[in-house]
Amino acid sequence: MRYPSLDILKAAGIIYLVFLHQMIWLFSFADGNGLRFEEARSIIYSLGYRSGLHVLGLQIPLLAGVTYYLSLQKKRLTFKDVFLRGGMLITSGYLMNLLAWGVGDMWAWDVLQFIGLSLIVSYPFLKSGAGLGVLGILSLLALSLSQQFPL
Repeated sequence: MRYPSLDILKAAGIIYLVFLHQMIWLFSFADGNGLRFEEARSIIYSLGYRSGLHVLGLQIPLLAGVTYYLSLQKKRLTFKDVFLRGGMLITSGYLMNLLAWGVGDMWAWDVLQFIGLSLIVSYPFLKSGAGLGVLGILSLLALSLSQQFPL
C-alpha cells in the first residue's frame, strides 16, 4: 500500500533541493569560492533558511527510511531484492558522479551510495524483532563517531 502524502512530501523535498542547488550553482563561481552576484546572497539565504523550506530537504532521509520500513513490513522482500536495489543505487551514484564531475571524482561517496549501503546494512536489523532498537543505538553511535572518521 502506498501513502500519497509520503510521495507528495518526498517530491516537494526533491524539487526544492534541485531548485536550491541550481540557484547556488547559477550564482556561485565554479570553484565554490564566492558569488558571481552579491545581490543573490539575499535570495539564496531567504530560500535556504528564512523561508523554512529547508525542512523539505531535511525530511527526505526520514521519509525514505519510513517508506523503506513500511515496504519491508508489507512486502516479502528478500535480502537479495534489497541487495540488488541497494546495489543499483550505489551504481547510480557512481555513474552520476562520473557524468557530473568526471573520472577524477567518480569514486566520491555521496548520498545515493549512502542510502544504498544503508538499505543493505539495515535489512537484517529491520527484519528481526528487536532489531529496530539495536539499529537506533548503532545509528547514534555512528553519528557520534562521525567526527573521528570524516571520510
